[in-house]
Amino acid sequence: MALSSSSISVTRPFSSNTLEIIRDALRNVAQPVPTPLPHLKPSHAAVLIPLCNVDGKPGILLQVRGKSLRNHPGEVSFPGGRMDEEDISLQHASLRETQEELSINPNQIDILGSLGPPERNMRGDMTVWPFVGFVYPSSDIVRTLASDDPLPSLDMATIQDTLPTTEVATAFHLPLSELISPARRRLDVETFGEGRPYWAIPVADLLQSDITTVNENVISSDHGDDNETVFDSVKAESVKVWGLTGWYLSLLTRALKMYE
Repeated sequence: MALSSSSISVTRPFSSNTLEIIRDALRNVAQPVPTPLPHLKPSHAAVLIPLCNVDGKPGILLQVRGKSLRNHPGEVSFPGGRMDEEDISLQHASLRETQEELSINPNQIDILGSLGPPERNMRGDMTVWPFVGFVYPSSDIVRTLASDDPLPSLDMATIQDTLPTTEVATAFHLPLSELISPARRRLDVETFGEGRPYWAIPVADLLQSDITTVNENVISSDHGDDNETVFDSVKAESVKVWGLTGWYLSLLTRALKMYE
């Protein structure tokens, strides 16, 4: 996978013009989203790929799953999960899960489109649909900036202060410049999309600002009263974006012409 001429800047903050470029790119790769009939709900899930500016840098908001969760504890992921009975659509499910896991109100999110094709999860019992949206710092921001003006940045301290204590251990920002950095990419042995490889992205160093203790084998989060350990007996190199999360980021970078 070679770097390509991106359709967007990886260093300038997202603007309204950037969001329109992304919207257009996603229209070219979108897949028909099924109607969420009741019998489909148990076997379908949705995730949100949350684009955002942080300190004026464009990137992706990611989370680390709590260590007490039954499935994939301590792993880097997007907010998302299985459809509930209350969900009227897969997009609704992605927004609901984002609010439950990151305390981000749906009114703060501008959905730009979806990626495809969707993939089955690692257990093979769910089809996971990825949606892409831009996250504003609050729902009452007046969105009347000029098309090339930088959109407002998220305050990661505020995100950290409102995280649930059980589902999400911590959250962090992955800048686009780091996402496509050749020095950060690791070819993963897992494959998706008819056997196509993708790049896993080590991110332990990006968690530094959100954690209190970093030892050789233990990384601890400052979120939660008991300073819960996010990664037990894991070397920092293995703290990475991988699996379906890594694959969907690869689809996004291809759609935006960051990779050939």
